[in-house]
Amino acid sequence: MPSIATGVHLGLIYSWLATVGAEYFLAVGPGIGGLVIAGRERFDMALVMVGVFILGIVGFLLNRLASALEAHLLRWRPKAGNY
Repeated sequence: MPSIATGVHLGLIYSWLATVGAEYFLAVGPGIGGLVIAGRERFDMALVMVGVFILGIVGFLLNRLASALEAHLLRWRPKAGNY
């Protein structure tokens, strides 16, 4: 179970990075990547920073969600340093 939980956690992180990267490089429609690109093209640093802030918040929340799920599923396992 610890290996599966770690794999799911890493999968969420890498899928978020791939989604952001694909959206940024392909710019196929409205989205966070499109917001950043629009700000860059208009030299609107506030718009770019809003996009980067949203990207960071969503990434942070995904990481916290995966950590909480991992802690819940592995609550039977002793914490590191508690030996």
